[in-house]
Amino acid sequence: MIDLLLRYRQLVKFGLVGAANTLFTFSIIFILNKVLGISYLVVNPIAYFLPTITSFYFNRKWTFRSEGDVKKEGFLFFLVIGIVWLVQYCLVFLLVEQIGVDPLIAQIVGMIVFTGLNFAGQKFITFKN
Repeated sequence: MIDLLLRYRQLVKFGLVGAANTLFTFSIIFILNKVLGISYLVVNPIAYFLPTITSFYFNRKWTFRSEGDVKKEGFLFFLVIGIVWLVQYCLVFLLVEQIGVDPLIAQIVGMIVFTGLNFAGQKFITFKN
């Protein structure tokens, strides 16, 4: 089991950072949407934007241990996040508006898709060295 964790340590670390950010993001979504009644269309971008800054810091320093150019990596990180967020936002919209899925459930599905695409983008584009 230890060998498996060591072999996939970047994925495990990314998952831990992502889990903390996902909990934060989901809490924001739940409070703003379910408690305060704000539309999921407004809540989604707010909830994804806030944890992005801490995600960049921890993934750069801890997950990928990058010492590359912070400006270049920052640009690429936010570009990947933006594209991946747009994909999940469209998915959430389609799930809610076309299929009739509850917005909270659609957000969870969107988070799963977001996480997988984000890891691939950060590993192979932003922090590829």
